Formats: sequence, C-alpha cells, structure tokens
Amino acid sequence: MADAYASAGEGSPAILRISVQESPGAVTLLVEGQLSGPWIGEVERAWSALAATGGRRRVVDLSGVTFVAAEAKVLLRQIVAQAGELHAADVMTRAIIEEVQGQRPDPG
Repeated sequence: MADAYASAGEGSPAILRISVQESPGAVTLLVEGQLSGPWIGEVERAWSALAATGGRRRVVDLSGVTFVAAEAKVLLRQIVAQAGELHAADVMTRAIIEEVQGQRPDPG
C-alpha cells in the first residue's frame, strides 16, 4: 500500500497522511495528522486493507496524530478488538489508547 493523503479539498493541504511499513513480523499503519471527521473513514479503510497480512502483527502507529476526535475512539476500540496494537509517543495520545483499551476511565 502506498502513502495515502486526504485533504479538505483541491488546493487544501493534506490534514491526514496514512502510510504502511512492512517487516517480516508486523505490518504498521502510520497515521499522521488529525483523526476526525471524514479522515476516520480513511483510516478505517486502510485498517481493513491490512486484513491480509499473513498472520503478522498489525500495528497502528498514532505517534504523528495531532488530534483524536471522540468519534475516532470507536474505530480505535474496533482495532483493539480485532487484535490490533496501538502505539503513540505523546502523553495525550497514550492516554487515549489506555482509555480505548479499558485501562483508563472515559473522561466524557
């Protein structure tokens, strides 16, 4: 899968970038930008495309995500339920991951 870019419209800068890194043991979906609105569906489609990974671990790396909408947590919960791993680098996104994994109470 090549890099995919989603933007608000022609001439608008991309606010979401999705790319895939493959290794013998895992396939990683790298998500950068805002995980909100129509971009949630883009990530869902990319996640679905990883279904044929040949038994490798499936990882969604949210280290480049700058915003996670409440609606996006539904998708993240689905990814966890489908044995996907979520990774993040910053405190805010790690807290969201803990929340969707059931390790932290939902604040709202």
